Amino acid sequence: MDEKKNGRFNAQAVFRFAPAIGLVLIVVFFAVVSKGRSVSPANLNILFNQVVLTALISIGGIFAFTAGALDMSMSGCVCCTAIIAALVGNATGSPVVMIIVCIVMGLLLGLLKAGFAITMNVPSFMVTIVLGMALTSLGNVLLGTQSNLSVSELVGTGQNTALYIILLFVFYLIAAVIFNFTTFGKGAKIVGGNPRAADQTGISSVKVKLYAFLLGGAGIALTSIVVLLRSKSVNASTAGSLGMDMMVAIVLGGMPLAGGAKSKISAALIGAAIITVLNNGLVVIGVDSGAIQLVRGVLFLVVVYITGFSYRTNLLPR
Repeated sequence: MDEKKNGRFNAQAVFRFAPAIGLVLIVVFFAVVSKGRSVSPANLNILFNQVVLTALISIGGIFAFTAGALDMSMSGCVCCTAIIAALVGNATGSPVVMIIVCIVMGLLLGLLKAGFAITMNVPSFMVTIVLGMALTSLGNVLLGTQSNLSVSELVGTGQNTALYIILLFVFYLIAAVIFNFTTFGKGAKIVGGNPRAADQTGISSVKVKLYAFLLGGAGIALTSIVVLLRSKSVNASTAGSLGMDMMVAIVLGGMPLAGGAKSKISAALIGAAIITVLNNGLVVIGVDSGAIQLVRGVLFLVVVYITGFSYRTNLLPR
């Protein structure tokens, strides 16, 4: 019996640390294949800038995923928020106003999605897919005849990678405390894992979803701010792949898409690093974009299968 327990413990330990091990192996693989180009100072700076966006949106979005509410609208939310903030910022000539608009828009969109999730008796991913498409279209309409909206006069032309990393670090620490040490964080895992058990224990799924989408709104706001500061411009395709990158990142980080008890906030950070290193490494070694999407898709399906199987074998009856 002890051997079986030890074997189970070891298997679970390996699975728990698999994302971090995978990240190290991917970094080493591309460093060797690219003959050091993937870990050069210039490319590392690019990597840090890229990982911040995916990590910020993943940290914000992981709360809704944990509660079992798949949010497929993140790309559209960031795109629309950045466009509106850029328009208002240019109109007022104030970068502070632009940042405030990002924060307000992010939280309002979080409230809107929470309202849909609470009041509509349909899976959240269906509503958020439509919402994301609608927001992207709205952003396109707001741009009018402008194909690209610049904010360089407001934010300057320089890059401040250190600022983005500090912002990410602070957001992650706050999110980790909320996720691991608050009643809401623990409640989100129960709601995502077994909604019936959550109701029976007095956990309000309404409050859980409200707070989850509000935190997602905070992620939208911060991501929109960094997009504008880093890119200095915005267009209808801004953040176009960010929503899918977030989903892939969370899964690669070792979290089941169904959410529940096995959810972990570290999946957002580690997964964002994995998908960013993977994308960047494939580009550095000269793989074309079509092949990159194929590799991402196959890897995503494999990890979903593995995490899903592990999750189902330990799932309580619903």
